[in-house]
Amino acid sequence: MLNNGYEQIVSQELRNSLNDKICVIVPAKGDCDSFGKCIDSLINLDYSPFEIIIVDDGLTRGALAQLESFSRRIKILNSQSRGPSYARNLAAQHTDAEFLAFTDSDCMVDKDWLKELKRGLDISGGKFIGCGGVQELPCDASFFEKKVFRFIKKAGIIADYGRSAEKGGLLASAGEIKPISDSRSKFNAVFRGIARMPYVPPRPVKLKEVKHNASCNVMYRKDIFLAAGGFQEGLWPSEDVELDYRLIKNGYKLSFNPSAVVYHYRPKDFKSFTGMMFRYGSTASFLIKKYGFFRPVYFVPLFLAFLLVFLALSILFNFFLAYLSTLAVSVFLLFVYLQSDFWLFKLAISAVFYWSLGLLKGLKQAFIK
Repeated sequence: MLNNGYEQIVSQELRNSLNDKICVIVPAKGDCDSFGKCIDSLINLDYSPFEIIIVDDGLTRGALAQLESFSRRIKILNSQSRGPSYARNLAAQHTDAEFLAFTDSDCMVDKDWLKELKRGLDISGGKFIGCGGVQELPCDASFFEKKVFRFIKKAGIIADYGRSAEKGGLLASAGEIKPISDSRSKFNAVFRGIARMPYVPPRPVKLKEVKHNASCNVMYRKDIFLAAGGFQEGLWPSEDVELDYRLIKNGYKLSFNPSAVVYHYRPKDFKSFTGMMFRYGSTASFLIKKYGFFRPVYFVPLFLAFLLVFLALSILFNFFLAYLSTLAVSVFLLFVYLQSDFWLFKLAISAVFYWSLGLLKGLKQAFIK
């Protein structure tokens, strides 16, 4: 945890030079189908100086073989399969870079990714110690991945995860932060036969102060990151939520630059999707126990409990028809919000169910030992 002694670090003026060294850290586990594409995109980044550290957190032999072909361009560490939080922290301790940029092995980054994340820190004159960006979908994503991507964007209203460039927002007072404008279209390089992926952010684009950035697209000042203790080891997923909450709680500020883009593959089937939702719910129980209900999404189970209580009361006091009418209207409005897309509706219902199931299991383990 941070303490008042670390506040002096923030008061130091941030160097506004693009020559600051950045370390890109990627924890990797399993087969990593898109691993080669990820590394290709990192090697082609338009920034100098930077280094790439890949942390083997339990890679298969096939994935390790892919790494060997890039051995001259990257540094490889082994985390002994202790999880992504430990893997990231390990890499942070093995670099002399001033800034740490994180992404995942199922992501590809835009060639200007590091420039834009760094820009999101420099332009504020030291106000921010972390900056995140947009998650887009690779053009070769499957039908199911596209539906999951759309659902995540819709769910961002309560989960603060699928943030996009479409939601602007002016940070601080007028004149304090300059607009980030981009007069050209941005294109990701062609990686292993994948077609060009255009990304055209609104113009002008302005930085936005946020409470959380996903660990697949974020940069931190290394001194602050290490002083804070890094990601909480043993926690996954939601380790990025926990770190950002700690930083903000201790007075630090985070920014969001919609020009910093990664292309993120999503769960490829329904089983993978529901498993992801279950894990998020399970780790949410840890965060609720430690910090309380500090995110809107944590109130979803309480709302469901209210519906069940209301159902029981409606049966007991003979206004069941009124309950059904209210529930039907609510479901209809949800369907409309999801643009009358049956797939999105199915994903929404499944996400709520499995996330809540994971939460209940996590709470049981946390409070009943």
